[in-house]
Amino acid sequence: MYQETTYFVIGEKLAGSPLWTADKTSYGGWSYTPLDTLMKDIESVVEAKQGGMMVISFLLLCIALLAILLGTLWGVPLLYWLRHTGIPMPDMSDQAGLAIGEKIIPAYGISVQLGQRGHG
Repeated sequence: MYQETTYFVIGEKLAGSPLWTADKTSYGGWSYTPLDTLMKDIESVVEAKQGGMMVISFLLLCIALLAILLGTLWGVPLLYWLRHTGIPMPDMSDQAGLAIGEKIIPAYGISVQLGQRGHG
């Protein structure tokens, strides 16, 4: 297809003018196709993808909520248990040269438990 073209781009003013519509033989029989017609296929694909993305977004939101729920059901009792029993330290921790007790007891404030951050 040397020296041939499949699309010829013109402005809308020229497409509706008598220069274009009067004598098509001087333009090689080209026909004008509006932009809406050319974009119809692309717009339909975009609409189909938007529906699929809504489903995927909904599924990801459900997975996130399930993870938060399972994390809360598992994490809160664990943190409560660690608060009362503490985290035992191995016997070799005394040899490190630091004064460490037999167990570390974490202290959780209400802001940590509710997931709030402090100021500063």
